[in-house]
Amino acid sequence: MFADPQAFDVDPWLLNTPSGIVDLRDGNVLPHGMLMRNQTAVAPNFRAMVEGYEQHCPRWMAYLNFIADGRDDVIPFLRRWGGGSFVGTIFELYFLFIHGLYGTGKTVYLDVLSRLAHLYGTPVSKGFFMRSLEKRTFELYQTFKKRAVFSDEVPKGSTWDEMMLLTMLNGSELHAEGKGKAFLKFRSVASITITGNHRPAFVTSAEESGIDRRLLVLECNKKIAEHMPDNTRFAREVVEEEGPSILAFFIQGGGLAEP
Repeated sequence: MFADPQAFDVDPWLLNTPSGIVDLRDGNVLPHGMLMRNQTAVAPNFRAMVEGYEQHCPRWMAYLNFIADGRDDVIPFLRRWGGGSFVGTIFELYFLFIHGLYGTGKTVYLDVLSRLAHLYGTPVSKGFFMRSLEKRTFELYQTFKKRAVFSDEVPKGSTWDEMMLLTMLNGSELHAEGKGKAFLKFRSVASITITGNHRPAFVTSAEESGIDRRLLVLECNKKIAEHMPDNTRFAREVVEEEGPSILAFFIQGGGLAEP
């Protein structure tokens, strides 16, 4: 039986998880059976909303406190940003760039969010959001119906591709072609999270296009070795151990009322 790809995931507030479909507006869990092409890696542990995240995901909360480094607005912001990455619509026309030197733990947040989003998110190459004559345009096809797009370690001396960013952020119609597939027309609903050691530049038309006003920058300057000797396995381990509670943390931060 043929099913049109546009018929899947039509309600932006429904999140498909291994244990059921979560309505992000009220926390109700619906049975499987709808046309859903994507799914999170884990089901949310709603008990953590009531009993506390320090109890249910202590390693994750300790990491966030390290990243915040005494800045009171960082954890609420990262929580809200992560929560918005699970909703299939664009609320605010911004993209997040987490900037910092090597070894500051900036990519851990992106890695954890990406692992939890699972099929709802997709990584793109380092140059996807950068101006380039050798653009891998087929990657745009992979962002169809994704709610989160992730890019890591932007190249030194690069320049933002403001037209690509603005088209995705504004929800304008995109034309993409997959390998060996027909052209696809769609509108992006994905939040964009990028990390990097280097700050990309804007072209001279940045002020006119307004791309500089769409950029949110989070600076990470403290070496993560001060918090944990080895962070190479942290993202995988913390998702395995605390993933359901971390997902609930993000969902509630996105505005979900307590179920």
